[in-house]
Amino acid sequence: MIFSNPATSLLLAIFVNSDLLSVKALDVSTLTISDSVLPGIASRVTEWYDQAPASNIPFTVTITNTNDSPNDESYSIKSFPCSDDDSSPVDIIVSGSQHGAYALLELIGVTFMHPLEPTIFKSSPVTRETICDLNINTSPHWPERGWHYNTLHPLELTEVLNGLDAMDSPLKGEIETFESMLPQVDLFFQWCIANGQNYVQWVLLNDKNWEDGFVDGYLRKERLKVITDMAHDVGLRASADVTIALKQQHSWHMINSARDKNWQEQIDGRLDWLFNGAGFDMLGTESGTTEFTHPSCETMVGWMNYTAMLCDEKYVGRASEP
Repeated sequence: MIFSNPATSLLLAIFVNSDLLSVKALDVSTLTISDSVLPGIASRVTEWYDQAPASNIPFTVTITNTNDSPNDESYSIKSFPCSDDDSSPVDIIVSGSQHGAYALLELIGVTFMHPLEPTIFKSSPVTRETICDLNINTSPHWPERGWHYNTLHPLELTEVLNGLDAMDSPLKGEIETFESMLPQVDLFFQWCIANGQNYVQWVLLNDKNWEDGFVDGYLRKERLKVITDMAHDVGLRASADVTIALKQQHSWHMINSARDKNWQEQIDGRLDWLFNGAGFDMLGTESGTTEFTHPSCETMVGWMNYTAMLCDEKYVGRASEP
């Protein structure tokens, strides 16, 4: 398939086989992505590469994932010394985790400073000084690096991350559908990867005025599964912040009342809904019943210990976060 790229005025050719996905900018640069790279990363990096500003310096890029373990998030970006021939392409090799692919994009003029608005340079920052003789080797210091998106506040993604449609303008009654907001979620997840995160967390909400059956129903669960699948597609884990008994600020809680004798059953049911239904990987929770009230210390600790035990033993070794 051959098509022209109006953003960079280059002629591009795409070749797909069982081993490689290659995108070529003829006579200027070549991008080759190995099938060892997550498909979701490969497709998104290809799209951004296509939009990067045209460079006067020819270069080739090969992206591959040579890490043996998914827990190995190191990456390297290497290139060879430039020759005296300006027409000779510079070979750049990106190896390792998905974070390296986004670090490469920043080198060629696609940056992720704003979570919902990536910046594409008008002119290429690529010079021989910036891409010749590269020897970048990096590995994260902390194994857990997450971004908490506080949906207790009316932020841009509060509705969609809770499986809701959104009122764009209450006065006009316009509706933004759940599906129409998913591209923003995808941009946010890519921003997390570009900034070195490996999980994202948000608070699940509850409101008595929502339609009957929606809060813990099939539609919401399926919509949240769409979002967690999107996170997994780019190598992120999805964490739900669900309170045990705290009901403040529309929190979606596990236990209806501190006096309920079937509280274990309620916690188990909620965790099954989250992990096996909605596809979450991790759990964050809160103590207390409101910001200023709480049950006895023994009761609260008992709830938390039971929740952690279920996460660790029943739900595929998932441990709850503190």
